[in-house]
Amino acid sequence: MFLADTLGLDGVVILIDRESKRAPDRAQRLRDGRRRYRNAAGDSKVACAVGAACRSVETWLLADPVARREVFGATAPDPFSGDPEDRPPPRILKQYIGDRALGAHMDLKDAHEGLARAARPSQLRRACVTSYPPFADDVAAEITPLC
Repeated sequence: MFLADTLGLDGVVILIDRESKRAPDRAQRLRDGRRRYRNAAGDSKVACAVGAACRSVETWLLADPVARREVFGATAPDPFSGDPEDRPPPRILKQYIGDRALGAHMDLKDAHEGLARAARPSQLRRACVTSYPPFADDVAAEITPLC
């Protein structure tokens, strides 16, 4: 946030991974840091949204079946065998995105961006109930007012 203040930015979004639902929500440490920074730098106007994707950001990218089909086509299989926040492991999800992007003759960056744009927040709230709602609420409170 100090760097954002120094550079004159309006806001920042910080996203980290949370290894499992049983692991502590590391985003809380970032929220505590945001509060302490604002208390120390009372004139800061930088918006700051934080989140911890469980188990990885790839979970959020793939948790919406409509977004998967839009980006990878109707035949793209579902990478999840249960609760997306429990399995499969992040390395499998990263490989899934890489393989599907390659098969669609798509740059990996474009695949990530396409999935992010196509994802429906309402579906992510239902699919990733422990990690996505706090992040979405933080974005609504911190970043949306900038728009």
